[in-house]
Amino acid sequence: MNFKRLVLSGIFLAIFIMGACLLCTTPISVKIYSNVKIQKENGDFIYINIISPQETLFQQENGYEKKNVIFLLHDGWQNKETMKALGIELATAGFLIVSLDFRGLGRSSLTNNISEWKNDIATVKAYLLEARNEINREAFGLIGHGLGGIMGYSYLKNDLDIKAYVGIGTGLSYFSDDIIKVKSRFLNLLIIHPKHDQTVHLIDIKSGMAARLNVQNPDVDVNKLYGDFQEGTASMIYLDDNSNHLTAIWDSNILRMARFWMVNSFPHVNAVDENFHANFRALILIIQLIGGLGFYFSIFSPISKLFLGTNNSRKIRINIHPLTFRGIPIRLITYPVVFSFPVIVLFSPIMFFIPLPVTGFILTLFLGQATGFLILSWRIGKRTKMRVRDFIELPFREKKSRIFIKIALGIILFAILFGILYLSIGMNYLGIVPPFLKIPFIAVHGLIGAFILLVEDMIFRLIIHSRYPFIRKNLIKMALVSFGYQSFYYFTYILSFCIHLGNYHYFGIYMPIGLPVLLLISFISSISYQKTGNVLTGMTINTLFIIPFLCTLSFPQNGFTFVFDYVHRVIANYLAMYP
Repeated sequence: MNFKRLVLSGIFLAIFIMGACLLCTTPISVKIYSNVKIQKENGDFIYINIISPQETLFQQENGYEKKNVIFLLHDGWQNKETMKALGIELATAGFLIVSLDFRGLGRSSLTNNISEWKNDIATVKAYLLEARNEINREAFGLIGHGLGGIMGYSYLKNDLDIKAYVGIGTGLSYFSDDIIKVKSRFLNLLIIHPKHDQTVHLIDIKSGMAARLNVQNPDVDVNKLYGDFQEGTASMIYLDDNSNHLTAIWDSNILRMARFWMVNSFPHVNAVDENFHANFRALILIIQLIGGLGFYFSIFSPISKLFLGTNNSRKIRINIHPLTFRGIPIRLITYPVVFSFPVIVLFSPIMFFIPLPVTGFILTLFLGQATGFLILSWRIGKRTKMRVRDFIELPFREKKSRIFIKIALGIILFAILFGILYLSIGMNYLGIVPPFLKIPFIAVHGLIGAFILLVEDMIFRLIIHSRYPFIRKNLIKMALVSFGYQSFYYFTYILSFCIHLGNYHYFGIYMPIGLPVLLLISFISSISYQKTGNVLTGMTINTLFIIPFLCTLSFPQNGFTFVFDYVHRVIANYLAMYP
């Protein structure tokens, strides 16, 4: 490693370490207990995070008063780390915060029955009542996001200890039978609706709130307080005009509103810290990611040389006639579009036997693209006399020792990448560590994912990337080219899926997560091919990164239930359009 690269790597590493320390210690007015394990009688386990006001500061402001507990319930396809920013804001306001991984998501044990999530809330509450003496045992708050909001409201109808409820990206229209049951009890109720949330419509929220308030639907105004906090009748629909369903849980205005609601519902609780930390933490995260990924890509070349030596000039490539190459850019679009749909239709039932249908859906989507690329390679092979089998075997036509070294290099580089992402995003915004019980699913999906990544890398690296000199400018250009094709395909199919569904919920969730992931793996594939001359290292890194990440976020569910729900929504959409 030359001196300039050494200095640059040191700067990036220092930025990353500084960011990691700030995220772990900000703010100092709260104390975080991460991944506390609760064992159920049936052997299942639930992981929770406890975020508590710093004891000395709490006593300065509140004496020896008991702490009010607020439960944070995450949405489907998320986990307890998603709620961390909100938890910190509420803890600085003087509350003891408990966020949990519902079974099937995050680190908790598996279940394929979402209705059991209500039992998870009861289990966590029972644990707190037994294990912690400093809490107020008669007045709790509850905040749920999306599906967590649905489960939370369904739970609180039978728990009179819940005195305040905030639903984010959810609606009362789901609970028409339950609205009457909580109407006469002490419950301050706030529904937060992100303006760009396509999951729940504002008119449905107004309808549910109108039933609660005994008024006509059009008479319910947004951002208007009805009732009184002290009487336990406070009700409100808060319309936020900047966020969508996914980003709502990190939106600063929404965090402020949730904090305001809980502070007014429990006015005897004094804040230990009046500062607002969400925006500051988001800035730290951005700086930390710049430092972490900058460090990662700066050490990529030295570590590759350490494993492979400096004499690694041989690059595996596929030579094709220039006239044939001219038609490839447009064929990279047309072939996947034409040939992917039948593959998706035929292969989906197989993937749905594995009880992680969201992961199966995404892999099936990209398997269709990879099939289109394979057919393209067959067409190219007719002119170059290369069979599809020869095309697939090409990266493995090296000495076995070299293949092993390049795969081992990929494992080492993945471990470094995982450490960077876990200390930034994984601990603070979106958990990326799967439970042990999902490992068999990860193994099955991993084989499919490795094949998809291998085919796509071979098209973009061995045919396109290999034609250009291996300089930094071309590395960036080729990474952006592959990202452009993959994101266009991804965008087109997700958008088509949502149009048929008549609901853009999946578009609002899959795109913000999928596009950064596609950009990252495109750069990893590009730089690994440029440094190793093969696609095996990049394939290894990306497979080990993507598959556990998807499986962590995917809820165990019967695949046919997933399909039935999709078909039901499509039919309901068309009936609404053409009554």
